Amino acid sequence: MNESAEFDRFADNYREVHTKNVRGLSGADSNYFSEYKIIEIKSSLEGCKILDFGCGDGNSAFFIQQHIKKYCYTGIDVSEESIKKARCRNIAKSDFLPYDGCHIPFPDDSFDIVFAACVFHHIDDENHIPVPKEIHRVLKKGGKFIVFEHNPWNPLTVKIVHDCPFDEGVTLISAGKMLRKMKLSGFNGRGTCYTIFMPRKGIFKKMLSLEKLLRRLPFGGQYYCIGEK
Repeated sequence: MNESAEFDRFADNYREVHTKNVRGLSGADSNYFSEYKIIEIKSSLEGCKILDFGCGDGNSAFFIQQHIKKYCYTGIDVSEESIKKARCRNIAKSDFLPYDGCHIPFPDDSFDIVFAACVFHHIDDENHIPVPKEIHRVLKKGGKFIVFEHNPWNPLTVKIVHDCPFDEGVTLISAGKMLRKMKLSGFNGRGTCYTIFMPRKGIFKKMLSLEKLLRRLPFGGQYYCIGEK
C-alpha cells in the first residue's frame, strides 16, 4: 500500500489510533507529541512563512496558532483525505494543499522554514535526497529545514513504532544519517538535538526539566536536525 492510501485509511481516526499506541509507554497522548515539537522550535517559527511538509490533519498548525504570534502557515500532504480533515478545522492564517510526492507546488525561495514532523521514515530511501533537494529549492536563502524523527537507538521508541498500525514496515533513520542526507541535499548542517528521554507520567514528570541538559546524548525517544540553505 502506498503512503497516500495508507494515511487516507487513517484520516478519520488518526489521533485516536496514535494515542492508543503511544499513551501506555509514554504517558502522553497524540496531541502532546504535536505540541511539544512546536514549543521546542518556537523561536525559529516566530514571524516566519512556514511550510509544514507532511502536515497530516493539521495538528501542528493548531498548536502554531496557540504558541506563535506572527506567522504564515502552509501544510502539504500526500494524503488528500488528511488534507480535507485539516481544512475542516478552520485554523487561522493557515492553508492546506495536496502534494504529489515529488514536486512541492510553490516557486523557488518561497519559505523561511520547512518543518517535517516524523515524516521521513515513511519516505522510500531512494527519495531521501530528491525530496530534501526539492525542499531546499522552496526555501529562501538562509532559511531553515527542521526535521523531527524517531530515534532508532531508543528501545521504547522502537517498540512503539513497531506496534503502530500506520508505521508497519518502516525503517527508522538515525540522526547521523538524517543529517548526512540533508548535507548531501545542499543544506549546511546546524546540528541535532535529542528529546523525550523520559515517560510523561509518574515520578518522571518531576524530572522533565532535566531533559534540556541531555540534548546531546543520542538516547532520546526523538530527535530533530536543523539544516540551513
